[in-house]
Amino acid sequence: MRIAELSSPDLRHQSNHHERLLSQLESLIKQAENQNHSPETLSTLSSDLRQTLSRLSQLAPFSNNNSLMLRIWKLSYRLWNSCVDLSNSASVSRSSGFSKESVAGLRHVASDLLYLATEVSGIPSPAVKSASFYHKTGLIWHDLKKFDLASTCFERATDIVSKLDITRISDSGEKKLLLDINIARSRAAWEVLDRNLAITLLNRAKKSLLFGSFEHHKSLASQYLVFAKSVLSKNNEASSLNEALNFMNEALDLCEKGLAEARTREETLELKGLQSKTLRFISAVHLQKEEYESVIKCVRVLREGGFGGDGDHHASLPVLAMKAWLGLGRNSEAERELRGMVAIKGIPESIWVSAVEAYFQAAGTAAGAETATGVFLGLLGRCHVSAKAAVRVAHRVVGDGEDVNEGAAKLRSKVVAQLASDERVQALFASDAAAKERTAMHAVLWNCASNHFRSKDYETSAEIFEKSMLYLPCEMENRILRAKSFRVLCLCYLGLCQLDRAQEYIIEAEKLEPNIASAFLKFKIYLQKRDLNGATDQILAMKTCLDFTPDFLSLSAHEAVACRALPVAVASLSNLLNFYTSKTAMPTTEVVVLRTLVTILTQEPDNESEVLKYCKRTHARASGLGPDTFFGREEVGRRELNWFAATSWNFGTKCGKEKRYELCIEFLRLASEFYGVLIDGKVEENSIMVCKSLILTVSAMIASENQKQISLVDIEVKQAVELLDKATKILTSLSSGTMEPDLLFMYTFNACDIHGRINNSEAQLHLVKSFACSKACNAKHLLQLGLTALQGPRSNPQVATFALNECLSALLSSPLPDYENVALTVRKLVTVSSVHKGDTDDDAVHSMYKQAYRIMVGLKEGEYPSEEGKWLAMTAWNRGAVPVRLGQVDLAKKWMNVGLELAKQVAGMETYRECMEDFISSFEKKCHELKHKITGQGKPQTSSMIMESLSMVISSSLPLQNHPKTHKSPFSKSANLPLLRHSNLLHTFTKTHLSFTIIDLLTSLPSLASETTSVVPSTEPVKIDLESILVSIDDFFNRYPFFVAGCTVIWLIVTPITKYYLSKCKYIYANDSFQKLRGDPNAQLLDIRNAKTLVSLGSPNLNSLNKSVVQLPFTEEDEDGFLKNVLSNFADPANTVVCILDNFDGNSLKAAELLFKNGFKEAYAIKDGVRGKKGWLATQEKFLPRSVHILSKKKKKKVKTSQKLEINGVNQQTGDKNDGSSSGSVPVVQSQMKDPADVNETKNINVGSRSSSPYPNYPDMKPPSSPTPSKP
Repeated sequence: MRIAELSSPDLRHQSNHHERLLSQLESLIKQAENQNHSPETLSTLSSDLRQTLSRLSQLAPFSNNNSLMLRIWKLSYRLWNSCVDLSNSASVSRSSGFSKESVAGLRHVASDLLYLATEVSGIPSPAVKSASFYHKTGLIWHDLKKFDLASTCFERATDIVSKLDITRISDSGEKKLLLDINIARSRAAWEVLDRNLAITLLNRAKKSLLFGSFEHHKSLASQYLVFAKSVLSKNNEASSLNEALNFMNEALDLCEKGLAEARTREETLELKGLQSKTLRFISAVHLQKEEYESVIKCVRVLREGGFGGDGDHHASLPVLAMKAWLGLGRNSEAERELRGMVAIKGIPESIWVSAVEAYFQAAGTAAGAETATGVFLGLLGRCHVSAKAAVRVAHRVVGDGEDVNEGAAKLRSKVVAQLASDERVQALFASDAAAKERTAMHAVLWNCASNHFRSKDYETSAEIFEKSMLYLPCEMENRILRAKSFRVLCLCYLGLCQLDRAQEYIIEAEKLEPNIASAFLKFKIYLQKRDLNGATDQILAMKTCLDFTPDFLSLSAHEAVACRALPVAVASLSNLLNFYTSKTAMPTTEVVVLRTLVTILTQEPDNESEVLKYCKRTHARASGLGPDTFFGREEVGRRELNWFAATSWNFGTKCGKEKRYELCIEFLRLASEFYGVLIDGKVEENSIMVCKSLILTVSAMIASENQKQISLVDIEVKQAVELLDKATKILTSLSSGTMEPDLLFMYTFNACDIHGRINNSEAQLHLVKSFACSKACNAKHLLQLGLTALQGPRSNPQVATFALNECLSALLSSPLPDYENVALTVRKLVTVSSVHKGDTDDDAVHSMYKQAYRIMVGLKEGEYPSEEGKWLAMTAWNRGAVPVRLGQVDLAKKWMNVGLELAKQVAGMETYRECMEDFISSFEKKCHELKHKITGQGKPQTSSMIMESLSMVISSSLPLQNHPKTHKSPFSKSANLPLLRHSNLLHTFTKTHLSFTIIDLLTSLPSLASETTSVVPSTEPVKIDLESILVSIDDFFNRYPFFVAGCTVIWLIVTPITKYYLSKCKYIYANDSFQKLRGDPNAQLLDIRNAKTLVSLGSPNLNSLNKSVVQLPFTEEDEDGFLKNVLSNFADPANTVVCILDNFDGNSLKAAELLFKNGFKEAYAIKDGVRGKKGWLATQEKFLPRSVHILSKKKKKKVKTSQKLEINGVNQQTGDKNDGSSSGSVPVVQSQMKDPADVNETKNINVGSRSSSPYPNYPDMKPPSSPTPSKP
């Protein structure tokens, strides 16, 4: 078989494939020839043609099949012609749905299809025609800004013609096509910023594609000029100017060469015109480079006809020359050029107007306003200009206001003002045909005046605004513009403080257009004139305007604040608040308006009642709408709420210090309600401030009662009880140490007072006991409570006794006791025991005197107040008077001995002591004699008989002997001794409201005189020699001092220390507790803080130790329940070591002792708990691993220090860092009480008369700074 026969099946298969593809192409081209196309079908058709062409291209080349290439050639032309038809129909109808890009895509397909048949035979210059298709398609892509597709077409065309022999091309059209392809490709490269390629292509065309043709030289020169313009339009840097200059020189050189190829006069004129144009651009480049001499040379060449002919008289030459002369500083030549332009016929208005502007810009300021105006009006008189030209001149002279200093702008404005006021200029705008230009002139002047108004040059601005009104006809349609002009003039004269003239203009404006703007300007004038009543009335007038909006009330308030017309600002905002109840859309929230209103009211004194009114309105609106709706959500709402709470608190404390207690009560009660509001359904950490506000509210109620001398009615007492109950609930939920001690004392003080009014003595005692057990308690607080419990008709001796006893214990346990307060406390205890218990509890009174004696023993002279010591000695001595009268020997001896012992400790009572000792010895002797007398009579010796006899002897008068005048009793010294009194003290003592029975009974000590009787001596019982015992003990101490000292050290120091360290129930530090938890598998951590504290500050994380923290709150009131819960959580207490964690260490040791006593192996209280100075938080960074750190769940904001009160601020102080709250630092409350005995008894004790103020001697007491809300 032959080779041809073997290959024929493949050739037939390939031929069939060609036929099928061509058929598909022909079918698609027929569809293209159909003119009814939508954008979707045309896009789909282009895509199908491109796919079919791609498959056909895979079978190329077709050099062996000329018929196939001819068929492809025809199909390409058919597709191209259909694209031409589509473009023509689109340009005619303008309503076709397809885009130019779709048609360009079909042209590109036609070009690619023709490229497949480039080697066809029988068609002249097929390669040139194919390149022509690509060139035309590329130009279309270039016009559509598709530079990448355009470059592709031009490169394909260049590739096609590069295979041709240029020397054999004779047709001029084909030569021109070669140059056009090169130039088009250069333009495309320039557009994609490939400048090197663009310049290279132009240089290549300059060398090989000119073909000695005039047309080619002109085209290439024009392209160089286009590139130069492009460089100048984008950048004015020196490098760009030089580059543009090089392009222009190339264009100028091509024009020179093209003149040699020109064959006709028309061709020569065209090239010379291009040459002149290029030279003008060259002079413009030199002008930008400030090469003014070169500009003058170029202009001179052009004018002198350096390129032949009569010279160039283009309108731009005078402008170039004028600017060059101005640059050289030769203003006279520049002015000559400017005036010379008038003689040039047909010069465009834009040219000479721009020249005038340039001249003003360069020489106007130097020449002065008169010279500039004269030049312009001179030009105006020499030529006939239209109104449009006058507008342009004015606009050019005024400029845009940029890069012009203030002096130059002012000078230009004066020139324009003179120009606008000139009658010749106004005449240009008189006709109806110039209505548009008249409006434009008004706009130019208006804008010029506006610029000066913005720069606060109100004088110039007013002048230009007045000139602008010359171009506003007095017609009905211009009424609004004239009213607007009057309003602006009013503003100008307001700025110049010419209020009367401003008022005249605004009255005229209101006549033309009565609107809110005119009403508001009248309001401003009233404010400037300080006519506050007129301004307030104008606010009401503003509300009647048809175009009124609530924004103007807010704006009026700001204006009033700026003018310090605060009553007007308050009136504006008060009217603004009325719109919030009508559900009108408002520019700002109601809470911001109320906050601003309260802030304004705080700027002036004596506005507390108004502030209270609007704070109450705030609370009422928040209650009605809900806190989230009224205050806002999240941080914004919290800031607004805290602001009102802090303001109420500040005004409450301020009114309290000023003794305006009615307002104080309202403000503090309102503060408690604000602090208790919920935001986003969450309880804010303001419970401490709520508690403080409640406590101080009750204090203000009591102070108001004292001030007005009117007792609280039952309703008020009930309210006070309710407030204290709320405070009690909060206090029980707080951890110990959170509330300041003075506030806790104030709570106890007030609660005792209120419970006393309802006769609840048990509650009073419980309160005082609870307070005495707290850390906040001190001796002065207890003394104050005790003294208060003794006062008034609602006295409670049980509370007084407890408080004074606790006070005495606290004072004596102090390292440096205050003996003045000790003396006062002892006196009051003696008094309350004597008055309220009488003689039924004589031992208690006697023990108080003995305790006073023990206190005084060993003190330095004068350390215990001598007056108080004398009082104690005298009252104790005088207490023996009644027993002496009644014959109660033992009781009498007891009190007389106490009085003598006390007198021995008081300086200045030596004489009294001698009298006391003599009387006691005489009394004992008389008792002894009486005893022997009774015994000698043979009667049984009983105490009752002795007492009866002694009473009779004492009560009987002495019988007179032989010489009654000279008779002396054996007790004469004591018989004349009066009742021991201290005039000062007795006077002081009798000042009280108490009635002492013993004082009525005692007047003087009687003489114990009786007849001398013989007494039978009796044997004395055996007595213990106490002196010998004491001497023996002292001798032992002297003989063995080291033994005694060693025993003392062991007993007092070593034994307690050893006992403590061996104890299994004690304090340990946080790092030691961690060591136990890590080292002992039976050790567990018990957190006894309450749930609220755990929310903000969680427990340590013991996951790294494979342990968990047991959280059980501990309260002293429910120890059994706590113990039950603990035992249910620990299966084997006998082998369990428990470490107990509290906020501080108030309850942890109590819990540890409770657990240790109930079976736990060991129980330790962590020292300082979580938040103490050496607690878990303080030491975790240094001693504990990060895995067991306690992390805060809520970050507390640091609060700024006190800020001055501004329009949106409030004067507040920083919070206490230790209380864990945002409360302010509340100072010590020194409630000053009157001593029931005398004011002078406690000379240096700060417990004087009880003040009616709940905050005597308070420094500024303010809550923490909440974040200040934004200004309105």
